[in-house]
Order: sequence, then structure tokens, then C-alpha cells
Amino acid sequence: MNARKAALLAVFAAVAAAFFLLDLGRYLSLESLKGNRAALEALRDRHAFLFPALFTLVYVFQTAFSLPGAAILSLAAGALFGLVQGTLLAVTGATVGAILAFWVSRTLLRDWAVKKLGGRMEAVDRGLREKGLSYLLFLRLVPVFPFFLVNLACGVTGLPLRTYALGTFFGIIPGGAVYVNAGASLATVESLAQVASPRVLASFAFLGLFALLPAIVSSVKKRRRDGALLKALMIVAVAASAAAAAPEADPWTVWETHDPRGEIRVDHAEWDRFLRKYLVTDHPSGIHRVRYGSVTPDDRKALGDYLRGLEGTEVSRLDREEQKAYWINLYNALTVMVVLDRYPVKSIRDIDISPGLFRGGPWGAKLLAIQGRKVSLDDIEHRILRPLWKDSRVHYALNCASLGCPNLQPAAYTPANTEALLEKGAREFVNHPRGVRLEGNRLRLSSIYRWFRSDFGGSEESVLRHLRKHAEPGLSEKLAEFRGKVSYDYDWRINEP
Repeated sequence: MNARKAALLAVFAAVAAAFFLLDLGRYLSLESLKGNRAALEALRDRHAFLFPALFTLVYVFQTAFSLPGAAILSLAAGALFGLVQGTLLAVTGATVGAILAFWVSRTLLRDWAVKKLGGRMEAVDRGLREKGLSYLLFLRLVPVFPFFLVNLACGVTGLPLRTYALGTFFGIIPGGAVYVNAGASLATVESLAQVASPRVLASFAFLGLFALLPAIVSSVKKRRRDGALLKALMIVAVAASAAAAAPEADPWTVWETHDPRGEIRVDHAEWDRFLRKYLVTDHPSGIHRVRYGSVTPDDRKALGDYLRGLEGTEVSRLDREEQKAYWINLYNALTVMVVLDRYPVKSIRDIDISPGLFRGGPWGAKLLAIQGRKVSLDDIEHRILRPLWKDSRVHYALNCASLGCPNLQPAAYTPANTEALLEKGAREFVNHPRGVRLEGNRLRLSSIYRWFRSDFGGSEESVLRHLRKHAEPGLSEKLAEFRGKVSYDYDWRINEP
């Protein structure tokens, strides 16, 4: 054994010994991740560029040395960075780490394998040069093959490094997305074996689709094989990311803090004035609409001032009723401002300012900083209002500037009127065709009841019970007797007259 190989072995042995003797694995546990999430988020917010880079380096180190903890790191990627950015960081770190593990395996074991296997190794190498990408993708896409063993085994063979890098990067996207998706709803994950939320199951379905690709590509002419495969992978990767259309309710526990005896009252008069001036409540369609094109520069400035005032509010000093009204008004006013800043638009989904390659719309962008924490529309809805209040009627209060949304109410929410407005919003939406409509033996519901089914009881039956509760008597009777098929739709057109 030459000096380089001896040095590599010594480094690997030292890292493995340090990892287990110092019990560093305790930091790569589900309990540790949940317990330290708030601290990690604070670091992420303070070091927007450095923190993702360090996270990726940690993933590289873990993979290169074949240490335990890849699943936890992928969960952390989802919890800290979201689906798209988290998947990109996890896949990049894992790929670079796998390349290093591949190089170490080739350095230490390749010569021995060639000498030991002789002609058989030549046959293996020849097959890998011809169809190595398909074989590697199969190994990466089917999760029964341990990641670190594939790294080591490929290094022993003559598989070209370029083929290995491409196959690894694209092949681990679906598996990585499974855990990153789960990490995005970290609070609901009780064990690694339980990583099976509806979004994750959707990712597994795409995983099966990925696994079929190598067999299909193997029949394509050699000169076209790699390019066709990569195009197909990109198409399915986009579809896989779209499977996560509705984020899980994942509590941001720092916002649970409140003052039960709080006497601070937030002034929503400017938002109330804006609604009374620009919200059309008597449109023939029955859908409230905003006259975005009529908003004057002075009123737009006043709305911006109102949002800055909310941004400076010490939310933790408010009581719970004041907080609920605060978050609802903040979400709705911020959504209107987002549209005004980019008006005219045909759909809010065209306002593509969320981070990530495949994520559209404005919901993931960190648009405000409240008490030192950057907050997005997604945060307000899915990490604050939904999980902390557990009130399904919140969906009738939040307006996404689309015709398919529940009505934007003509008054600002306050502790005094929130309950009444929530009930009013529920009745208006359930009894309007965009919320519920019966067409023969088919019931067409808003996609809200599919995206957020867990908030309405978790089953189709519980959704129907919720609808009957808010439906007018005639509709309620029909829903009670309904036994047909249910379908869902949503109108994303901008909610203007």
C-alpha cells in the first residue's frame, strides 16, 4: 500500500472514530432537529448566504465519509429552506459527497478489483461504458440500494466520472424530495419510518415513474440516449415539485408567545378605509373584487405605510384575539400590495418572486421582517394561522387575489368582529358555486377542500359535514343525500371587476 492510500485510510478511520466516540450522531437525530429548529432558523435569517453554503458542506462531509444522518439532513433541508431550495441544496451536497466517496473507493479498491476479477471486470466495465447511466439511475431511483454502498461499488468499476456525477445528481432528486417534503412539515413527523404525508406519497408515485425511465432510455440509440434522458428527468422533476401544491400546517412556535392580558390594540383603520373605497361587494358574480387599477398613488402609499406599521408591531405583546386579527389583515393587505406593485397581471401566480427554480407565485418570498424574523405569505398561512389557531374557517378569511378565493371582506378584522366575519365568509363561500356546486351525480368543490382536507377533518366525509354546517337548508339537504363523485377546481384569474 502506497503512502497516499495509507493516508486516506487513516483519515477515514480517524473521522469514523471521532464520530462514534464523541457521539456526534446525537446531533443528527429527529429530536435534536426539532429541538434546535428555532435556533437554526435564526442563524439562517442572519446569514442568508453563508448558512446555506455551510449546510451544503455538512452534507458533503457526511456523504463523503459515509456517516449516518443523511435522512435527518434532508429533513433539515426541507424544514429550513423549503421544498425547492432544500432539495437543490441536499441533492448538490449529496452529489458532491458521493463523487468524493467514489474517488476514494476508486483510489483504494480499483486496482485490487481489477487484479482479483481480471476478465470479468473488463466485461463489467464495457457494459458500464455502454449503459452505465441507465444502470446507475436504476440503482439511485430504487431506494432498496444503500446510497453509500452504491458510491463504493461504482468507484471500484470503470464507470466514467461524468456519467456517475450526472446519474447521481438526477437519480437522487426524487428520493431527496421525499425527505425534503417531509421536512417541510417537520412538526408532523414522529419518526423516520413515518415519513408518509400525502405530499410525500405523491413523491413516491413520481419515484416509480422515474424508475421506469432507464428501461425506456436503453432502447434509444446511443448517440441520443443521455440527452433524451436528461430532458425526461427535468420534465418529471418539475411535475414532482408541483405535487406539493399545498404546504402542511407546520407551527412556527415562536409566534405562540402572547400576552393574555395584553392591552395593545393594533390600528387597522387605514386597511378598513382602503377596503371600503376599492372593494366591489355588489358584483353580479357574487365575488368581491378589488379595483386595483383605480388605486391612487396616495392610497397606495398609505397602504404601504400601514404595512410598515404592522411590520413594527410587537406581536408577542398582543393577546390571542388581537394576534388573529393582526395576521389575517397582514396577509390580505400584503397580498393586495403585491398585486399593486406588479399590476396589471392576469393571475397572482404570474408574480413569480418566490425563491426556487420551479416555484411560482409570491407566497414563498420573505417580504416582511417582524420582530427580527423574515416572514412570507406562506409563513403567515401555513406556519402561523393554520397550525396555531386550528380554525378551518381561516381559509375563508385569507384572500389570494383570485376569483376562486373566498371573498375579501369589506372591513378589517378586529377582535370584536373576527368571529362574525369568519362565519360570514364561510356561508358566502359554501353557498356560492365556486365553493360548492352540484351537477347531476357529481359534486364540484373548490380545490381548497382538497389542498387543505386535513384542516376540514381529513376525509371526504368530514369535508361534507363541514359544508352542511355552513350551507343553506336546501343545499345542506342535498349534500346529506349525495352519493356521487367529487371533483375539484379553482379559478386563479385575478379578482378585479
